[in-house]
Amino acid sequence: MAEMWVCGDCRSTNNARSKRCYRCRLPRTSSELTEASAAYSAAQAQTTTSILAAASRLGVRYRPSWPVALLAGILILATTGIDVVRTRQVLAAVTPDGTLAAGPAALDAMSTVTTIWVVCYLLSGVAWSIWMALLVSNVPALTARWPAHGPIGAFVALWIPFIGLKRPYSIVKQVTTLLSGASFAPALLVISWWLTFLASFYLPTVVVFLRALGGDDQTVGAAMSTGSVTRLALVIVAAILAALVLVCVEYFQRLALDRRSQIVLGSEATSAP
Repeated sequence: MAEMWVCGDCRSTNNARSKRCYRCRLPRTSSELTEASAAYSAAQAQTTTSILAAASRLGVRYRPSWPVALLAGILILATTGIDVVRTRQVLAAVTPDGTLAAGPAALDAMSTVTTIWVVCYLLSGVAWSIWMALLVSNVPALTARWPAHGPIGAFVALWIPFIGLKRPYSIVKQVTTLLSGASFAPALLVISWWLTFLASFYLPTVVVFLRALGGDDQTVGAAMSTGSVTRLALVIVAAILAALVLVCVEYFQRLALDRRSQIVLGSEATSAP
C-alpha cells in the first residue's frame, strides 16, 4: 500500500501519482488520510454523529426525494412542451393588426390546450414545493446542519405573493450550498435558473416596449409575436435549468448520504471493542 494513498473525505484508495481523489476530486494535499488527519477525522466524526443522533431524537429522518424530483422534472418539461403548442396556436390566430382571426374550432382547441397547460403548471408547482419541503427536512439528517426555513415554510414559499419572487431560490441555494460544501458551480447553476425563470415573466414586456419605442415592431400583432417568442425562449431555458437543478441537488444529496453512512460506520468501528 506504499504506492497508494487514501482520501480522507470519501475513503477511496488512489494511485500514488494521482494529485486528486478519483472519486470526489479533492486535492491530495488537503484530503490525504494520515495518522494526524485520521485522528482529527475520528473526533470530527464523533461530533457529527452526536449531532446526527440528537437530530434523530428530535424526529429528523432522511426521506428519499428523488421520486418527487423526477415527477417535478417530468411535469416541468411537459408544461414547457404544452406551452410551446399553446404559444404557436396564439401566434397563428392573431393577425398583424392585433385582431383575433380564429374560428370556433380553433378557439376550442386553444381553450383545451390552455386548460391542460394551467393544470400541468399548477401540478409542477406543487411537486416542486413538496420537493423543497423534503430537501429542508433532509438537510439536518444528512449534514447535521439546519437550514433557515422549515418544511412548511419551504412548501408555501412559491405561493406567497412577492415572497415567492425570492424565497424559493434562497431555499434551494442554501440547501445546495449545505450539501455541496459551498461549491461554486452548483450555486451558479441555481442562480442562472432563477434569473432565467424571473426573466421569462418580466423581460418580454421590456423587449416589446423597447422594440416598439425603436420602431422595430410597427403593429400590435408584431409586438405580441416578439413578446411571445422571447417569453417562450426564456421558458424553455428556465425549464432545462430547473431540470439540471433537480439532478444536481439529488446528486449532492446522494453524496451527503454516502458521507453520513461512512461517518456512522466509521464511528461504530472506532467504538467497537
